[in-house]
Amino acid sequence: MKAAIASNPRFAVDALELERQGPSYSVDTLRTFTERLGPSRCVFVIGQDAFVELGTWREPAALLALAHFAVTTRPPCRSGSLRSWMPRSLTSQVELAPDGLSGRHRSAKTWIRAVEITALDISSSDIRARLRAGRSVRYLLPDGIHDAVVQSRVYGPRQASRRRAGASRAPGAPRKHRESR
Repeated sequence: MKAAIASNPRFAVDALELERQGPSYSVDTLRTFTERLGPSRCVFVIGQDAFVELGTWREPAALLALAHFAVTTRPPCRSGSLRSWMPRSLTSQVELAPDGLSGRHRSAKTWIRAVEITALDISSSDIRARLRAGRSVRYLLPDGIHDAVVQSRVYGPRQASRRRAGASRAPGAPRKHRESR
């Protein structure tokens, strides 16, 4: 992350989730940021593919109350609306605009907006799979990030002995961040 933002002084890295003991849930992170920011709210940028699953995350109603949400389109989905992406369990929490592209949390007054972006069909899962297969990821990552990832060998081809032993991730590889109920 530090390499990715090194040339932009408007960004900063926060190790909150790495330093937290035990599982890390988005709702806990947003609560911490809410305490830090006071009355200001952060904007949670999330892809529409993850947003449709928000109802399965830990305390989904609290998430929508703690932060504003910018829901971006992600390939292969190029368009749509919050109305079609909103998890059923959360529909009562948000009053959507007639066009279905924005809305407000009924009690917290946080906003939610659909943001159409021109995105490349690149995913972290695909990049990791390519690296494990020994394939190039050149031009899929910024140069500084590409070099750091390739040199770290964290996602490189797995050794046959590790595969046989049933290892699910390389030593030092980051934990996969998954929400759960």
